[in-house]
Amino acid sequence: MMTIGYFRRDGDGFTGKLDTFASDALITLTPAEKFSSKAPDFIAWSGERECGAGWRVNDTSGAVLSLKIDDPTGQRPDHGRRGRGAAVRLVPAR
Repeated sequence: MMTIGYFRRDGDGFTGKLDTFASDALITLTPAEKFSSKAPDFIAWSGERECGAGWRVNDTSGAVLSLKIDDPTGQRPDHGRRGRGAAVRLVPAR
């Protein structure tokens, strides 16, 4: 299975790296203010730029987060899921 990044819990958020053919970026996920049940739980940042969002997952897949990271140089946003563990890989969801 292809790995496009690794993330680690950092306080009440996550830090990690997205590494694809088009991107090589350090990503920080910070808690988001929930304004509806479908709003993201985390905002993704690359430096000071917002670049995506993350949602907590409550299903049987074993994933903890579902992420959507948007790179303007790419054709479409990268989607991925982060599994359980201390430092876990982000695998693409197609």
